[in-house]
Amino acid sequence: MNKSEKSHDTGLRIIEVLKILLESDCNKQTIIEKLKSNGEISNAYTNEAYLKYFNTFEVLGLNIEKKNNEYCLKNALIGVDLTLNEEKLLIKLIKSISKLNNKNKEEILKKFISRLSKYVNLNLKDELKQIENKSYSDTLKVNMVNTLKQLLEDKSEVTITYKKRNGKEETIDAAIKKIMEEKGNYYVMCYNPSMLRNKRICVSSVMSVKRSPRLASDVESKSSVIYEVYGRLSKSYKIKSWETLNDFGEGYLRITNTKEDFDTLLHRLLKYGENCKIVQPANIINEFLSLTDDILNNLEENICPK
Repeated sequence: MNKSEKSHDTGLRIIEVLKILLESDCNKQTIIEKLKSNGEISNAYTNEAYLKYFNTFEVLGLNIEKKNNEYCLKNALIGVDLTLNEEKLLIKLIKSISKLNNKNKEEILKKFISRLSKYVNLNLKDELKQIENKSYSDTLKVNMVNTLKQLLEDKSEVTITYKKRNGKEETIDAAIKKIMEEKGNYYVMCYNPSMLRNKRICVSSVMSVKRSPRLASDVESKSSVIYEVYGRLSKSYKIKSWETLNDFGEGYLRITNTKEDFDTLLHRLLKYGENCKIVQPANIINEFLSLTDDILNNLEENICPK
């Protein structure tokens, strides 16, 4: 190979190394493996050769940083100066990554942010790390959320033990359907086949989660709760997307609810007072009466302490 051919081949390797580093941070061995897979480039993998490549990058104004044995390209040949509003929007996007509650989607978005960081005047990778470090101060909560995310991804049936609002423990077998965040709290929505009902559990109330060898079934049968609302409430009540209006008349609505978590539903109906009555099933009527008794007992204890 003559001198001009060697220079041409060196130029191709420099471009290929640049393409690799634009895509992701890499150690030297990874770069070598990726170059080897390109049959159009001859081998030249000495330390001296890499030193020349990186010196060329510096001359071009490209900053290479080595962290934990990986080479990181800090900037690209072209860039975009973000406005203040654009910076705030990107930071808001980074803060929202964990709300996806989907491991694969979160990793895809993190890789996108990492690549984008090279083209903008804001160190998005540092922002990503800072937000990840600040995301949760409670280690147990972090571990529980991550565990639930993995079980959701694996589609495993689980046994969950959690503390109910009245302080009593309950254990159920369930299939995790969704993990969501509301006002700083995380909730797991799961399907309980024995109740034929969705169950919404606050992650902070979860005491233990055990993976079952069984995979969660996609087939769901829903148990219905039928209740009636009366008076002024019947005129102002808005039917939810998971509710069906079965019957109505002068001053009343009869509604079937097939999706809402039982505890959430009972506490919502409790707020309606005498303007609401549960028609069926019997076990929900009994649970509603028990909940009412507990509230009355707590009030009596607070008014007339022993």
